[in-house]
Amino acid sequence: RPSPAVANLGGSALRPAPVGAYPGGASAYGAEQMLGDVWEWTTSPLRGWPGFVPMIYERYSRPFFDGDYRVLRGGSWAVEPGIVRPSFRNWDHPHRRQIFAGVRLAWSVEEPA
Repeated sequence: RPSPAVANLGGSALRPAPVGAYPGGASAYGAEQMLGDVWEWTTSPLRGWPGFVPMIYERYSRPFFDGDYRVLRGGSWAVEPGIVRPSFRNWDHPHRRQIFAGVRLAWSVEEPA
C-alpha cells in the first residue's frame, strides 16, 4: 500500500526525493519510485472514458475535454497516499510548470556478459 514510508507522498518531503530514497517501495522487478515525487505527463488528451456520464460536477469534467489538456497520471509528493495509484488521472495544460509534474525517463541496461 502506498505510504510515506515507501514513497514520497502526503507532503512530507515538500519536493521530489533523490533517486534511491525509497528502496522499500521497489516493485517486484526492482523499479523504484514508481509512485509519488511528481505527476507523470502523458501525451494523451483528456477525454472521458467510454460511457462517461458527468456527475454533479459537470463543469469540472466536460469543459476540459476540448483537446487542449493532457493527462497526468499517478500523483505527486503533495497527494494523499490513499488516492495515489498508477491509474489515477489528473489533467492540465502542458505548458504549466507549477503543478509538481514531470516525465519518467527509462533506458535499457545491457546484461553483463
